[in-house]
Amino acid sequence: MPKRKPSQPQGDVHVEVEPRTNHGKRKKDRATMDVPQTSNLVPVEHAEGTNVLDSVSIETVGVTPTPINSIQFSLGHNVSESLRMKIVEGKYVDLALLLKNSNIEDTVSERVLVVGNDGQMVKLNLTSVWIVGSSIIKHAAIEARVRPGGTSLGLKSMGIELWWQGYGGLKFVDVAKKLRYLATLQDSPQFIVMHCGGNDLGQIPLSKLLYRVKWDIRLMASVFPDCQLVWSFILPRITWRYSQRPRCMEQARNRVNRLAAKEVLACGGRIIRHPQFIGKPQNLYSSDGVHLSKLGNYLFLNNIQGALEYFVRDGSSRHFPVS
Repeated sequence: MPKRKPSQPQGDVHVEVEPRTNHGKRKKDRATMDVPQTSNLVPVEHAEGTNVLDSVSIETVGVTPTPINSIQFSLGHNVSESLRMKIVEGKYVDLALLLKNSNIEDTVSERVLVVGNDGQMVKLNLTSVWIVGSSIIKHAAIEARVRPGGTSLGLKSMGIELWWQGYGGLKFVDVAKKLRYLATLQDSPQFIVMHCGGNDLGQIPLSKLLYRVKWDIRLMASVFPDCQLVWSFILPRITWRYSQRPRCMEQARNRVNRLAAKEVLACGGRIIRHPQFIGKPQNLYSSDGVHLSKLGNYLFLNNIQGALEYFVRDGSSRHFPVS
């Protein structure tokens, strides 16, 4: 066994290894590996049947890593002032809101940069829209994910931000309570689109439902004074779960739509009709006769997209489609 060579006091430290031939015999020439002197490596002889990397203990080289500040020092810069106050006061905060990488206040005055038709950057006021409703809204939001433009329906370039809130089985009589809860999570929007009421028909007496529609819409208008309410007409259904008299249910649906539209317009709001569903074409509905098919969702989303684009850009009429 060859003797261990002492480390050199100055210059580079040499670890000498005798390479082998293919037959396991040592060659007479030696391979030399230079190691910086600042290292704490100790030269170790190359023992029989071992790898040189297994024989050399590599310790920390004297280089101090650059310190990196924790993200906790900058987290407060990535949320709005209103969210910071909610965190400080111990209020509930939707964690999804913290993904907004912006220190600009989430208010009407917030602006976004978009590219105009002339190729120049244009500042637009950010318009916040809540779309609240039953499973029709829930399924439409899911369908929008695979649609060109995504869940923003291509309206982001206009500065329109959508917040989908679809809940299976949601009734109109529960909407006012739901909106008050949502107001604890986000600042009040400029538009609230409501699509609900179909689940109330057949479960709640019509006279009681009409009373609630009248006063709940007035209540919502007072709770959100700077917001425009938008009533999306209840769609026809091929089958009704809680009644075997579809003709009576259609009459009740029309009465609710007429009263809701009247109250929303009286509060300065807007209405969205869905004329493609008149006559209940079967290819627009799923097999249960209640929810929409892929084509039905496509047309429903077209109506929502077109209405919001018109209300924000023009808005001379409070009806969509414009008659």
